[in-house]
Amino acid sequence: MVIYLLGTSHISSASVAQIKKEVGSLKYSVVAVELDPIRLKSMFSKESGSLSPRLIFQVGVVGYLFAVLGRYVQQKLGRVVGVMPGEEMKTAVVLSAKNKLKLALIDRRIDKTLRAFSTEFSFMDKMRMVYDFFYAILFQKKYLEKVGFKSFDLTSVPSSEVVKLMVGHLENRYPSLYKVLIHDRNKVMVNGLVRLSRKEENEGVDMLAVVGAGHVPGMVELLEKKKVEFVVI
Repeated sequence: MVIYLLGTSHISSASVAQIKKEVGSLKYSVVAVELDPIRLKSMFSKESGSLSPRLIFQVGVVGYLFAVLGRYVQQKLGRVVGVMPGEEMKTAVVLSAKNKLKLALIDRRIDKTLRAFSTEFSFMDKMRMVYDFFYAILFQKKYLEKVGFKSFDLTSVPSSEVVKLMVGHLENRYPSLYKVLIHDRNKVMVNGLVRLSRKEENEGVDMLAVVGAGHVPGMVELLEKKKVEFVVI
């Protein structure tokens, strides 16, 4: 099996178009997506835009607040560019079913990620985030230059150079946040891809793996160590 790794932006129409092209090519027998059963169910639920306060008891206060804030920001940006968050993943799921392709959910369960966020997000990283939040609001241009960006196009998928810059900034500035949101999930997703690639029933077929662009650099390193055949699209 050859794994074709496709990095996407969760609010980019370009990502949706590329997934339609790749899945529609009928080149792949398996489509793996950066989703877990909980997020998949929520994605197709009529109440997908809400988070029950009862979730606090499962994931902790910090994890819940992060989920609420993250969803708010993504939806806000999604309205700006006209693409709702996760539309590219939803498209991959729908087209997989339409073309009778195997669908694999490879991400860590969202409740485990949010619970880890509550327990592992360090005090120093929280303080840095609060400082950076207000600094970015008051001095937007200076903040972008400080991080290393001159401009940013929300409608397109970031280039590999921009992705490495973003992920590198996250790792250096908020190491505990990077570990929970990127590093740990990279390992889970790569292990899932490797298990799929080694199944006898998948021998000789190709698999499309759809993940957020920020995961691609780390997943590439892990896939190289696992010595599996893969291509970055």
